[in-house]
Amino acid sequence: MLATLWSTLVAGPRRLVHDVATRRRLLSVARDPRRATEQDLEQLVRAHGVAEHRVWEVCDRVHRAALDPVRVWTWTMAYDGAALAELCESSLSDHDVAVHLSAGTVPELVRAA
Repeated sequence: MLATLWSTLVAGPRRLVHDVATRRRLLSVARDPRRATEQDLEQLVRAHGVAEHRVWEVCDRVHRAALDPVRVWTWTMAYDGAALAELCESSLSDHDVAVHLSAGTVPELVRAA
């Protein structure tokens, strides 16, 4: 998982995290996802190259649905920030989104995107 995050952080100009403190924090959380916060999720999705307006939609959904940042972090590291944005923008209920995050599954509508 740490290698995946590292490659995300240095993959290219669009994905590069310029702020050293942010990069260190993301790597620290990658080593111990139990430390993940909503702010870490915001930075992680941004590091995955997700457009800014979609980053905010993810943040809004995570906050509104009171989703567990640890589960969201783990799911995002397994599937990608863009997949998380698709999931959060979907018409699924907050409960259904939480179920997919907890189960580590991807709904068909996200796979098709």
